Amino acid sequence: LPEPKLGSIPDFDNALRSMSRSAVGRERAASVVLRTGVIEKLCQLQKDAEDLESLEDLHALCRVMQQILLLNDNAIFEHILQDDVILGVVGVLEYDPEFPTMRASYRQHLSSPSAFVPVVPSHLLGAQLLGKIHQTHRLHYLKDIVLARIIEDSTFSMLNSAIYFNEVEIVNVINSQPDLLLEVFRILKKKPNEAQTSTRKLHAMLFLQQLAQMAKNLQLPPRTAFYKNMCERGLLSALESALRFAIDTIRSAALGVWIAVVDLDPADVRAFCLRQGKEQETRQEADTLLGLLLCMFKDEEDLGIKAQLTEALRVLVDVTGEGSIQPVRLPLFSRSVLDDPEAERFLQYFYDHCVLSLLQPLLELPEPKESDPPLNLSAANVAILTHLCDLLCFFVSNHTFRSKYLILSTPTLAKAIGRLLRPKPRLTRHTHLRLAALRFLRACVARADEFYNRFLVKHDLIRPVLETAAEERDKDNLLGSACLEFFEHVRTVSCLFVSLLCALDFSADPHRGFVHVRQTSGRY
Repeated sequence: LPEPKLGSIPDFDNALRSMSRSAVGRERAASVVLRTGVIEKLCQLQKDAEDLESLEDLHALCRVMQQILLLNDNAIFEHILQDDVILGVVGVLEYDPEFPTMRASYRQHLSSPSAFVPVVPSHLLGAQLLGKIHQTHRLHYLKDIVLARIIEDSTFSMLNSAIYFNEVEIVNVINSQPDLLLEVFRILKKKPNEAQTSTRKLHAMLFLQQLAQMAKNLQLPPRTAFYKNMCERGLLSALESALRFAIDTIRSAALGVWIAVVDLDPADVRAFCLRQGKEQETRQEADTLLGLLLCMFKDEEDLGIKAQLTEALRVLVDVTGEGSIQPVRLPLFSRSVLDDPEAERFLQYFYDHCVLSLLQPLLELPEPKESDPPLNLSAANVAILTHLCDLLCFFVSNHTFRSKYLILSTPTLAKAIGRLLRPKPRLTRHTHLRLAALRFLRACVARADEFYNRFLVKHDLIRPVLETAAEERDKDNLLGSACLEFFEHVRTVSCLFVSLLCALDFSADPHRGFVHVRQTSGRY
């Protein structure tokens, strides 16, 4: 390669491109670039060209630097990520010839102190960990900002691999330093009236959020062990303090980390909730982590957060692990119910102290009159009721005697389901909410259990299904089809089909429900 000089940069660019046409040529070019210090020379030429305000040379230097980075050589990227090289390299790349009238501000971002916010004292991080964090940030910045427009698949894969190994190393180092994690948790547990608590809590919570994001790159066994280790050091109590904070960013980040913990280590979360339950004589239910999350589920306006909380609650009460977010579990931490009496104790605690509070929005649905219009439910209220119906389906399918006792001891639950489904007087205009109520009845029938059959008959819950099927008889839609599927399942599975239907009493038109079914399926 010729010596790079101002005025002859195009010749150097042509020679480099000529060498890069083959894999062997790219390796030789990368070796020459590193051995002869080409990158440092280009950075110095860029300073000279800026002093001379030679835009043509600056654009030529940018093309050469792009070509060097596209050689896709690990050693080159390791070299340019050094503290004394990176600013010069991104400075050269600021003058993109594709945008001759504009200049990027890469150097300003990477040299700005605001790009890195220290959450804990630097002596807890250590020089090696701090350097690895800075290197990972620079790799992300190169991949997502500086080279985003010109990057090739091979370079993209190489940068992703480097980021992956760096993040795995960062997580492992932090996990092996208990003092660092304890300091972060201490910041989150500070009382709200302490000075600068809001800013420090925000930074600490964002640190944990980024750490949890990096932990996703770990394989399942070390990732589960990582969260278990975090819980043993006080993660859950720190998250509880963060969830009580008034700043939405802190609460949202804390909720995301909590959901990740529930996904991978629900046993520790259950144990933490049980320990708080034993202290209930000295604290209110809303003061516990589980009580706080139930309040968030009912009060939160964000529909995405409601859906995440629903899934997390479902994993918590799924003591068998069959309905978990992660279909594959580490055997050490996913014991069966028979081997894990603590899971049974958690279920008992949940049904004794939490389930009625959870179902409160459903149980408080009003009884509409014939002349009343449908309720004007907000999107948040509709989402709550839909998620509650789906959770009830899960309870019926997975919790045997506890779900039966809940239904038996809560007659208003059956009335609420009937109100949601029946067409007149209609409680809601939202068809998907009526479908959610029908799914609960379908889950009861699917159990093929005498208890649930008597429950449907006693509370006259077949009537709303027939009335809905009759109302939808002239329409080809999901609600009508779901009603027909309900009766088809009853006919083929339940031996009490005749007794269930005979229990109905249509005072006005006793055949209106049957006529539609007979015409549609030809079986009744």
